[in-house]
This record gives sequence, C-alpha cells and structure tokens, in this order.
Amino acid sequence: MATLDLSLNPYERFVNTSQQRSYHEYLFCVCKDELLESLSKIVTIEQFNKYNCYINGKINTSSPYPTWDCDMLINSSIDEDLDEILNIFKQIKTIGFEKNLNFDLKYIKDIELFNKAVETPNDPIIIKDKSLGYDISNSEFVLFDTSKNIPIRKEKNKEWTYYKPLLVKKENSNVFEQAAIDFINNSNLPNSSERNNEFAIRRHFIFNQETQKREKVYL
Repeated sequence: MATLDLSLNPYERFVNTSQQRSYHEYLFCVCKDELLESLSKIVTIEQFNKYNCYINGKINTSSPYPTWDCDMLINSSIDEDLDEILNIFKQIKTIGFEKNLNFDLKYIKDIELFNKAVETPNDPIIIKDKSLGYDISNSEFVLFDTSKNIPIRKEKNKEWTYYKPLLVKKENSNVFEQAAIDFINNSNLPNSSERNNEFAIRRHFIFNQETQKREKVYL
C-alpha cells in the first residue's frame, strides 16, 4: 500500500465534501466502513450468486484515497441475461445510495483483458463491456455497450501502482471473500467517522453545463 501524506490531503479536505449527479443529489467520498457494509448487502442480491464480482479502478490501486466511486466488474460462465444484469445493477445502485455511495458498474465477458491492461498500464488495449448509464430523458438507468482502446494509466495518475481486479465474490457463491475485506480494511480509505455529514452536504460540487466543469458551492 502507498503511504498517504495527510498534511497534503487531510481526510477532512475530501471527506467533508459531496458531489452531485443527475441521478443522486449528494454523493460522498468513499469510506471503507460504508463500502464494506454496502458490499455485504450486495453479495446477497438474488441471482447475484451466478456472477464473479470484482473491484477495480482507483480503490484497487496503491492510492485509493480520495475517490468518489467504486468501480465494479461482474462476469459469469453462463450466457448473458441483460435484463437480469440490469436488475442487479439497479439494486447495487440503490444499496450504494443508502450511504450516498456511487458504484460504477460494468459487465464483461473476459476478466483477463483487465488483467492484461494492469500488466501493461501504459499501453492501449481494446476493452469492450456493457456499462450502466443514466438516461436523463427518461430518468432511468440503462445498459449500453462501450469499447475503449486506451491505456488505463492516466498522466495525472502516473505514480500509481495498478492491481489486477480484486475478487469480491466468486461465481456460484454469496460469500464475501476475506482477501477483499482485508484489502479494503488495510487501505488508506477513511472511515465515515471522519466525516461531518452536515458540512459535507453544504460543501457541494455541482456540474456546470455551460463550462462542463464541476464547481464548488456552499449551500
């Protein structure tokens, strides 16, 4: 794990802040206790036992803090059932929103593509998946196809070490993998006890459609 210089990025700088999305008013910086609680509920979702579940993205790097969402991948050896996948994803979103926690969700057929991307993080690699997005016109979550041919390492993240997707639970199981619990507990993600909920709601980032940037406001 990377060490965290709290003099540069004190927990209160990000934990006491919220962001807005079109589908949820307040989303908080990811905290390890709320993430673990949400995951313990997610693994019990009906039909979810059919799938492998992984965490990737910033949480699964040497620098997990701060992050505003949890990137999650699922896949399975069975034929894809898009209606079932969409229903599962919607339930995961709902569970996350109970803690003002955002899950970025993707269904993939081949996890080895992500493993390969981690091994060569500076090289472009084609990855196709089905992602959960929000249809603003109809106010609903939908699945859509994505295809990317880019390296996973961004210039601003060049110092990070990327890890292969972290297995949260195995196919044909609803048991939360102990290695995933240990990884999250040992990470430098904060606990929600560091957050003042009232202040986090007041210190709010709102997306400006004209500038296409997030702007901080105090409510």
